[in-house]
Amino acid sequence: MKLMIKQSSWSGWSEDYKPKEIERKYDVNLNKKYVIDSSTISFMKDGNLVKENREIFSFDIIEINEDNIKIRTYQPFSDGDNGRVNLLSNKKEFTISYGQPLELTTPTMDYGKIFILSLIK
Repeated sequence: MKLMIKQSSWSGWSEDYKPKEIERKYDVNLNKKYVIDSSTISFMKDGNLVKENREIFSFDIIEINEDNIKIRTYQPFSDGDNGRVNLLSNKKEFTISYGQPLELTTPTMDYGKIFILSLIK
């Protein structure tokens, strides 16, 4: 059993926005931390410029079954409410079943990341 993750982004700032798409496959391992996307951010703290790496999308596989897996993310994600992003989502546990890709989106307004997770054999 493998997990395929397609990663892209969206932007509300430009009608011509073209996201870069990345597709990767991962072995399914129980209780392993998967860091799929991270970014370095810069901010001022006590008058000093600080650079810090932040995880955008990371999760643990908390259960493996014959036809699905359950994951727990480290940040809340929106799992598609009729094609809309739920900005108030606090959801961190999701089930991914064979034949039913799961789309997770960062709960943000102007720009965000999209992750489509599918189980493959």
